[in-house]
Amino acid sequence: MTDRRAFSRVKARLRACARPLRKADSSAMYRWSAAHVERPTEKELLEAQVPHTLIRFLTALDQKLDMLLALQGQDQIFQEYPHRLEIRDISGGGVIFYSDENFAKGDVLEIVITLCDAPLQTAAAVGRIVECGPEQEYHFVFTNIREHDLERVVQFVFQEEREQIRREKWA
Repeated sequence: MTDRRAFSRVKARLRACARPLRKADSSAMYRWSAAHVERPTEKELLEAQVPHTLIRFLTALDQKLDMLLALQGQDQIFQEYPHRLEIRDISGGGVIFYSDENFAKGDVLEIVITLCDAPLQTAAAVGRIVECGPEQEYHFVFTNIREHDLERVVQFVFQEEREQIRREKWA
């Protein structure tokens, strides 16, 4: 449990969905993310002597395709993961979420967290509910998370921390 405390934690408001599992040491089945797609940089396109107008067109088209893929991907996620969650607090060790569903301490879930809508960026983890709070608030600890999913969560937390520091500095 001490290594879980090593992660920074931030308040956030994220969508997630879940499905029940039997064992906390199961690995997450969810694997798809649009963030895995390698894209040429603008610099690479310029070096290949692609005209500026074509680069702008291709970039706009790429962004639109990202939005369509995100919508399609979210629909697929919602079909496979029936429980809706609203994450209010996130770290590399787990999350605090609210849900209209009733869960119990010890319940094992696989969750898929939407970190960014477009391009769709998600992280999946298996974990256990360790505390049930008031108003269907649940404390969820990751028991099995793949390295690249953990990296996405940690990067999200750091980005949120930087934004909070900037807001406080300029407030």
